[in-house]
Amino acid sequence: MEPDVGRSEVLGSFQPHTATAAHGRKHTRGLIMWKPNIQQMTTPIRIKRRKETNVNGAPKVSFEDAEPPIAYCNWKSRGGTESTQSGTLVVDDTAEVVMWFRPDISKQDQVWLYDDPKQAYDVISVPENVEMRNQFLILKVKRRAVNA
Repeated sequence: MEPDVGRSEVLGSFQPHTATAAHGRKHTRGLIMWKPNIQQMTTPIRIKRRKETNVNGAPKVSFEDAEPPIAYCNWKSRGGTESTQSGTLVVDDTAEVVMWFRPDISKQDQVWLYDDPKQAYDVISVPENVEMRNQFLILKVKRRAVNA
């Protein structure tokens, strides 16, 4: 049964793994691997690692560049939620990021879209290592914009 890849919420599709036998013909071994339904990973992002230091007994949070800091991904905005809190407009922007696997990214890190500190997104879920193959990584990110 083929998955429905026409739906907008589907990130990828399952592709049967093919192998070439000694006689030169291709055959399917029955393994099904996930492959993202994306054309390119061309959106640059900067990955910032969370660093905590104690200042007078209280933790001070800062972010420093990961190594390597720049990565390319497929960025899919998931829209935003607007609300009013204490007379100010609060917008929560969310996005889904598909990128090549990196084991150093965690839920505490930040992602800067287009290397712009004004577009700093926090990773809000545990990064998903698709099928535990160390090939693709899916991140769910969110930023909060407040207008006074």
